[in-house]
Amino acid sequence: MSNKDDKFAVAVYQELSIDEKKIVGHLPVEFSRIAAYFIENSGEISCKVTGKRKHSKGPQGGVAIPCKLCLTTLNKRHVKKLDALIAAETIKILHRYGLNV
Repeated sequence: MSNKDDKFAVAVYQELSIDEKKIVGHLPVEFSRIAAYFIENSGEISCKVTGKRKHSKGPQGGVAIPCKLCLTTLNKRHVKKLDALIAAETIKILHRYGLNV
């Protein structure tokens, strides 16, 4: 789940078969710490692509693929903390890019 540039990096995999998968990208750096916390605490994140890929305007650059994340967990006590972390990070991102909250 980590790499030398970002210890919280979270890879996105495409399942090719039951036993085979490949990395197709990474979650945005702004959410990697939150996602890593969630996964390390028995959470699971799935992703559904919702649009065509485009150039990313984020700090890492590269290609962005619009998607909808689905976070699931059996550990309900982490849900409220996760909601608060995501809300706070979303507000920071919107402000960084000059968007309305």
